[in-house]
Amino acid sequence: MKKTIFLILCLLCSIGAMAQKKSITGVVTDATGETVIGASVVEVGTTNGVITDISGKFTLMVDPNGKIKVSY
Repeated sequence: MKKTIFLILCLLCSIGAMAQKKSITGVVTDATGETVIGASVVEVGTTNGVITDISGKFTLMVDPNGKIKVSY
């Protein structure tokens, strides 16, 4: 019984750890204010990234202290 309770507690803790990501949304624009289609938005130090859509918009889940890099 103790092993079962311990296992359940471990699973609940791991779910909480996975929920530590935050959603970042934005629009990538160039120097003239035009939206950039197909720009790469990546969390620095990871392979986590997305590409901007036809409106230059993106949504990315990152660590709370994470940094993003945009390239085109």
